[in-house]
Amino acid sequence: MGEVCGSPGTRAIRFRDSGGCPGGAHTVYRSRAVVRDRCPDPRPPPMSSRPPATVRAAESVPFTPIAAGRGTALQVLVGPALGDTSFVLRRFRMEAGGGMPLHTNLVEHQQYVLRGRARLRIADTWHEVAADDTTFIPAGVPHAYEVLEGPFEFLCVVPDRPDAVTLVDAPTAS
Repeated sequence: MGEVCGSPGTRAIRFRDSGGCPGGAHTVYRSRAVVRDRCPDPRPPPMSSRPPATVRAAESVPFTPIAAGRGTALQVLVGPALGDTSFVLRRFRMEAGGGMPLHTNLVEHQQYVLRGRARLRIADTWHEVAADDTTFIPAGVPHAYEVLEGPFEFLCVVPDRPDAVTLVDAPTAS
C-alpha cells in the first residue's frame, strides 16, 4: 500500500516497489492530475506513439528578426511547432555591430558557437566566445551579446516550455 505525502494544499500517494528499476525500488507519485515516476520505463515507446523522424535543410527554414536585438535574427530548426521533439533547436545570426541587450529568459540555454566572435555577458561577467565554444545560461540569469566579428552564429537548445524575454535596464558594455 502507499503512504500519503505532499506539502500543505497538495496530496499525493507514494508507492514503492522494485518495478524493474535498476538498483532496486523506485517511487511513483500519484495525485489527481499528475503521475511522476522517478525511474521511467527504460523501454522505448511503441513506434506508433513516437514522433516521426525529420530531416530538413536549415536553409529551408526562414530567419525571423528579433525586435529587441540589433542585426539579430533566429531560425527554429527543430522543435514541437515543426512536429519534432520536446526541445527546441534554434540558430541565431547576429550581423557585424549587432547583438542583444541585457535580458533574462524563463528557460535555460545550451549554446554552441558556429562562427564569428562576440562578447557574452552572463550575470556580471563578460566572456569572449568564438567558433567551437559552448555556453550554458541558467534560467533567469541576465545575459547580453555584442558582436566583435560578424556574422556571429550559434545554436541554442532550450526546453519546450513557456518563455519570455525580459529586458534589464542596464548598459551592456563599454
